[in-house]
Amino acid sequence: MKNLFKVLVASVIIFSAIFSGFSAGAAETAKDENKLEVKLNVGFNDNYKIGFSTPVNISIKNNYKDIDGEVEIRVPSSPGKYMSYVKPVSLQKGAEKLITINVPIGNDNRSKYSVNIYDGDHKVYEDSITTVASNNITTFIGILSDDFDSLSYINSAPASTGMSLITKTIKLDEKNFPEDIFTLKAFNILVINDFDTSRLSKGQYEILKQWVKNGGTLIVGTGSKYNKTLSAFKDDFIQGSQGSMQEIATSKIYELATNGDNKNEARLDVLSLSVKDSAVLLEDKNVSLVQANEKGTGVVGILAFDLGKAPFVNWNNNTVFMEKILALVNPSLTSTNNINNGVTYFNNDIYGLQQAVNMFSEMATARTSSFYLILLAYILVVAPLSYFILKRLDKREWMWLTVPVLAVVFAGIVYITGSGTRLGKITTNVISYINIDNKGNVSTDTYAGILNTNKSKVKLTSQSGDRFIPVANNYYSDRETKTEVQEAKIHTGEDSGIEYKNSSLLETKIIQIQEASLELGRLETNLSLKNGKISGTIKNSTAMDLEDCLLLLPDGYYIVRSLKKGETVDLAKLNANNHFGNMYEIVNDVYFRNNAGLTGQSTVDQKRMMDLRQEGNILQRLYNYGSSQIDGIKFIGFSKTQVHSTMLVNDVQAKKNERNILIMPVDIRFADGDTLEYPMGFVPYEVINTSNVNFDMNTRRFFGNGSAEVVFRIDKAMLVEEMEVKASGKNTKATNSSYMIYNIGEEIYEPVDDIKISGEKLRAYLSSDNTVKLRLEVTDGEIGLPQMSAKGRNK
Repeated sequence: MKNLFKVLVASVIIFSAIFSGFSAGAAETAKDENKLEVKLNVGFNDNYKIGFSTPVNISIKNNYKDIDGEVEIRVPSSPGKYMSYVKPVSLQKGAEKLITINVPIGNDNRSKYSVNIYDGDHKVYEDSITTVASNNITTFIGILSDDFDSLSYINSAPASTGMSLITKTIKLDEKNFPEDIFTLKAFNILVINDFDTSRLSKGQYEILKQWVKNGGTLIVGTGSKYNKTLSAFKDDFIQGSQGSMQEIATSKIYELATNGDNKNEARLDVLSLSVKDSAVLLEDKNVSLVQANEKGTGVVGILAFDLGKAPFVNWNNNTVFMEKILALVNPSLTSTNNINNGVTYFNNDIYGLQQAVNMFSEMATARTSSFYLILLAYILVVAPLSYFILKRLDKREWMWLTVPVLAVVFAGIVYITGSGTRLGKITTNVISYINIDNKGNVSTDTYAGILNTNKSKVKLTSQSGDRFIPVANNYYSDRETKTEVQEAKIHTGEDSGIEYKNSSLLETKIIQIQEASLELGRLETNLSLKNGKISGTIKNSTAMDLEDCLLLLPDGYYIVRSLKKGETVDLAKLNANNHFGNMYEIVNDVYFRNNAGLTGQSTVDQKRMMDLRQEGNILQRLYNYGSSQIDGIKFIGFSKTQVHSTMLVNDVQAKKNERNILIMPVDIRFADGDTLEYPMGFVPYEVINTSNVNFDMNTRRFFGNGSAEVVFRIDKAMLVEEMEVKASGKNTKATNSSYMIYNIGEEIYEPVDDIKISGEKLRAYLSSDNTVKLRLEVTDGEIGLPQMSAKGRNK
């Protein structure tokens, strides 16, 4: 009893000591916090979107002591786990510093993030922030200007008629302008006016250019401040020559803002500019007022005037005017057909990503036939043969020994046989969507899966300065980080990288990669159309060997099985295939049904089957997040050529496999001498003024009980002699649904079915800018989108 009492006393003393230690630690942390004055701000003036990265600004005033440690933001990543975004901090006593860390905002828009400051390993500050973000369809307009107030009228973005957008205008400068694409891509539009762009760092400037190529709309105002605005553009991003400043009287400004109703002239200071590869969109007095320069999937609009001066400031129509400018520079901003702007194809689909990065034929393939033989031998040896031999020896009681021994022996055989199917070293499987425009500008959306079955801790760094961001499962609610387990540590300073701490050995780690601009060349095409048939050649002048390629047309496609670097394919030697306007049909025919001819027995067949399945899945995913409809002419090809930088995994170069999908729009000459012909389905269109109907881009059909208008835009350089309207979707399920065409002279809609229009009748329906407007009435059902063809000659 006496000994028991001593044990109890000792236990109480030890427990009290431990508890007092914890209490002292907590008290010390609280005491330390009082000596650090910290202010937290999320986003750009509290504006940020779900599904994008955003800056968290941590302002620290140190009244404590010299600190040498790091700032940490804990972001929930999945149930029970969080990821730490950290940046080093060194702060002397009495000093102040602003630390900015970009973190992702999950799809659950009310999440609690922990903010901690460490001195070495000692936590000296902790707090939390709760994110309440804008939805991901809010339009962000970023403005860089030294006179931001003068541009306050730029507060609205153009939209398709009948639709409205939620828009937020955000003031930017060299201090808060993002240095990574994951943060900048939250912006839809950027305006630079009266701002010295040379104040942007090299990294910020490179990200700005990549953002445009990835689908952004950049507006650059010049006028008398052109030296400031254009100071950063010393490379080939914007090339051209500039003349002198002059004052002109022009009615184009008021006309644009009022749809031609106001033709009064305004006095305007303009800069004479000639920009290489640009299209002049607005011109007067031999001065290009507005030019557009396409870059990748985005566009730069260069204005000859200063947006912060008269007549724009304090003008009643200035907001409408800016909307018109944006729509003029980038018509896709007002189009319902604006697909895949920003090149975000996986859209946080971590499950789709895991499937894509794990489906590489380069990975070791199990030899199933060998395993079947081993299994059959095991069954025969362990049961009948083993029993027969022991029976002959009258030793059947030894079965308890022979069965486990044989099991161990066969396990060894299986292990040796399957050794070739295991990962020999850490492997990175890269999936990349590569868009190349006709000038060779490249935009990419790149992901990598890290496969490692030997170590639970994985450190990822880049030799070439690429930035990484982990892709996490963000679909859950009530997210906290205080009691969860750290999954990864993301270093956001100059020495960027990711350390995975507590991830499953069998779970593929997925990251998105922001890399330096790729220089890959482009496809050289020489295609023309005559009598409804396409002829000509496509030459692969890229740096990649291409295979399983498609030339997609609105009404058909060509299959190009292989097109290596430098090779040329002649379409006359290929067979054209027809389709019904749905991409899923093509994917099924080209990539999935082809598997039926493969036996799957040989390793070659297995790998070929995996390649086709993977390519089909990747291409299908591309259209899942856009449209399965085929508009325009595109070349699509797959490549295993390694064009991306090799990353370091645990400080060693990892083995790397790549699967790149190249997407490039293709120009085609519709001229044969002086004759022009746009066959059925090749005339671009835009859906506007939808009322109580939904337009399904995948099927090109309208659903509901209402109406919609479709505008067909024939090339302005064409003198139209004949056009044909085909009501391809006339097989409607709504008995009272109908198509009508707009009569310009009568200013009314007239009923129309399949019809050819030529001669003098064209004037009734074809506008001066070669547009034709149709109206669809849907009554309790569905109706298809009509198509148009046009013939004529050059003006």
